[in-house]
Amino acid sequence: MPTFNCFTAPGKLAPAQKKEIARVFTDVYREEFGLARYFTQVIFYEIAEEDRYIGGEPAPSDVVWIRCDVREGRNEDMKSRLLHRVQKGVAKVAKVPEEDIWFYLCDLPSMNIMEWGHNMPPLRAMPDDDAVFTSLSAPLQKTLRALA
Repeated sequence: MPTFNCFTAPGKLAPAQKKEIARVFTDVYREEFGLARYFTQVIFYEIAEEDRYIGGEPAPSDVVWIRCDVREGRNEDMKSRLLHRVQKGVAKVAKVPEEDIWFYLCDLPSMNIMEWGHNMPPLRAMPDDDAVFTSLSAPLQKTLRALA
């Protein structure tokens, strides 16, 4: 947790830009919410012009849509900082104005989230990542340490 879904026009982002945006998502989330890097997932989608509309008209090709599903429990200030830092970081990497970044941060109850074969505990019950990490298999722990 979290899962960032980033939607752009085809060819809008080069592979190096996607990698840098994934780093922005991961770093900002880690810094603002304190979750281990290996919990952050990023998925990029390229959506054809005829499949993206605003107000019934094709969307401008520079618009970048981001949806991020997170475990509920963060306060409004934390969420606001995350939204603004991601907006600024993605705009810089994608070379678009900040107003072309549309970002939806979606809270999910922990009971609706399963990762690495385990249901996520409520945020308030998990002050750090150790409880989940130590419950994982040794091979998976080794894999995740490499991502930390």
